Amino acid sequence: MRYSRSVRRSCPACSQDLYPGEKGVVLQFQCESCRGAWFLAGRLAQLAGQNLPAMGVMRRSARLCPDCATLMERAPLGSVEVDWCVTCKGIFLDSGEIAQIRAEADTPNEGDAWLRVLHLLVTGLG
Repeated sequence: MRYSRSVRRSCPACSQDLYPGEKGVVLQFQCESCRGAWFLAGRLAQLAGQNLPAMGVMRRSARLCPDCATLMERAPLGSVEVDWCVTCKGIFLDSGEIAQIRAEADTPNEGDAWLRVLHLLVTGLG
């Protein structure tokens, strides 16, 4: 799938527009209303510089993917449960999840590869 900055994306949490931005090699989109953020997962491993561990057991989310409009899944990534699109492989973090990642990054668990990657993602978000 090819991603375009000009395609309108709606926030899965509040349905407001998502606006593009760059975080290193990761193109991300942020909602100015609820402060949630959408990340294109195809570049997550590139940001992490490693193969990412498998996700935990998933359950259906009520949120729609901003790229393909399919229902996303709730997936535990380390200690944080996020919305994940099984089709696009993108990840949506709401403001509470972003706050949790920032708080847990102060006391990192060396074995939690997902937490390290998620912390890299949220660094620099508003």
